Amino acid sequence: MRTWYYWLYIYPVLNGVIVLNELYYLENFKLVLESVRERNSQALNNSDKQFIRLFFAAPQAAQALLVRLIMRKGELFSYAKLSYAEIPDFSAALEFLADLGWVRLKTQLRLDEAFALFTLAELKLLLPQWPKASSEIKEQWLSRILASEPDLLVQVQKVVELRVSDHSQRFRLLFFGNLKQNWSEFVTEQLGLYKYEAVDLNAEAALFGSPAELDSYMALESLYSDIEQTLLAYDAVDLKLALVQLGQFQAIAMYDSPWLSRRRDKLLFRLGRTAERRQQFSLAEQLYGRCNWEESRQRLVRVYELQGKTTQAVELAATALAEPQNEAERQQVLRMWPRLYKRFMQQRSTVSTDAVNTPQFHQVNGLLQSSRFSTKNIHALSLVLPVAVPARVEHRSAKSLSGYAEQCFFVENCLINGLFGLLFWDVLFAPVPGAFFHPFQTRPADLYETDFQKRRAHLFEQRFRSLETSEYQQIIRKNYVRKQGIQSSFVHWGVLSDGLISHALRCISASELRLYFTRLLATPKNNGNGMPDLIIFDLLSNRYRWVEIKAPGDKLQDNQVRWFEFFATHNIEAAVCYVQWADHEG
Repeated sequence: MRTWYYWLYIYPVLNGVIVLNELYYLENFKLVLESVRERNSQALNNSDKQFIRLFFAAPQAAQALLVRLIMRKGELFSYAKLSYAEIPDFSAALEFLADLGWVRLKTQLRLDEAFALFTLAELKLLLPQWPKASSEIKEQWLSRILASEPDLLVQVQKVVELRVSDHSQRFRLLFFGNLKQNWSEFVTEQLGLYKYEAVDLNAEAALFGSPAELDSYMALESLYSDIEQTLLAYDAVDLKLALVQLGQFQAIAMYDSPWLSRRRDKLLFRLGRTAERRQQFSLAEQLYGRCNWEESRQRLVRVYELQGKTTQAVELAATALAEPQNEAERQQVLRMWPRLYKRFMQQRSTVSTDAVNTPQFHQVNGLLQSSRFSTKNIHALSLVLPVAVPARVEHRSAKSLSGYAEQCFFVENCLINGLFGLLFWDVLFAPVPGAFFHPFQTRPADLYETDFQKRRAHLFEQRFRSLETSEYQQIIRKNYVRKQGIQSSFVHWGVLSDGLISHALRCISASELRLYFTRLLATPKNNGNGMPDLIIFDLLSNRYRWVEIKAPGDKLQDNQVRWFEFFATHNIEAAVCYVQWADHEG
């Protein structure tokens, strides 16, 4: 691991409390810049490189003030409200930043800028010529003024405008590998709130091979936001604009980058969902048809159906059922198939008979008859509980279902995921190129990619072989102790315990664990949830059974049904327990 990460762990402790340097945020930002410069230099443009050079040459007070502004929300700040005790010569620092063009002092703001920055009381003083009606909310007041004077400029006292947001966004993306995480990640780690696995961050993990690739990513994100706002506006003019913007979106160069293409597909799918929800079905069809996201095909079947394009819907559904991408797609398309089939047969006289006579069509009909899992076959239990007890129904059910020789635990998705995470810990955190970008990751960045297992095939194969002996139990127990408290998307430390792990390793066979882990690896995003709430261990026979708890009115979700189908296929004991509340008057 790069040595410049070690400083994260050496803050002084006073009376059991970690004491942060008052300039901790500046040290964090410098760390980001050093990391980006060392590991992502190929993605930096000349302007980025110049910013980094000038930043490190700037006086500390100017550095601190700039980072303070970067870490605040927005780009406009009232000068009168800016005060930082650790920045002694504030005015000189601000002047230095202004000379570099990194901030600008303004005395005029657009109406929307003023309304975003100031409170109602402040706005009333700034706009005496536009008195606010007592019944108006802030947004209504703004709309009324804009309707009369759309170009009105508000005269204000000194306002500071930050002008380096593009740089900070690019650096944050290069460091974290996404734009969702922010600078607070450093503080939670430094305060000891979270611990992260130490992974060697090598230069091969870089996301972007050139400044142009980074520009494409930023363009995708920006245009995605614009198109989504256009769709939400929802009128004919905006629909035309959306089509123009979509063309621009598709025209953004991908530079043969699988990662960029994957990001574009995900954004196209999200836009398709937005269009579908807004009943812009023609646009949704185009969006789904242009992306390779996992769920796009099943949504496209539905959009064809909603537009009355039954033939296209049936043909695409038949293709999906013949070769489903995953269990979730198969389940969703199977649910649509009966009504699609019925409508299709009603329209046979007006549709080419070739589609009806294809082997694929008959194969799907046979598949529907032979492989559709019925929830009626799931074993059902009933349990009566008092209403007044203030505890979750799952915990109360677990207590009621425990007996002399049976131990019941509320685990939901945590047990199998946890055992998987502990057994394959070093595989999951292996320094595979493109998997880890920063010290705050709880999982590899490519976990949900289709080639995730393939890229680590030899590591998974080696660890799966441990299930042939008792070695797997030793690995799980060792990692439970050694990795205690380290963040992992698979391991939930608050649920796992010595007792639960011991019972699980005693009662769940290695062959069954292999089945669970294989299914989990197939599609971690879909199969990592939906497991039953409870597991009951029979300590006399070393057997176990799963129990899903359903309070009155609850029903099984799709992912839960898929797990029960898995249980039935592999003869694993499982049941649904329907809880009823005791009658107070009985």
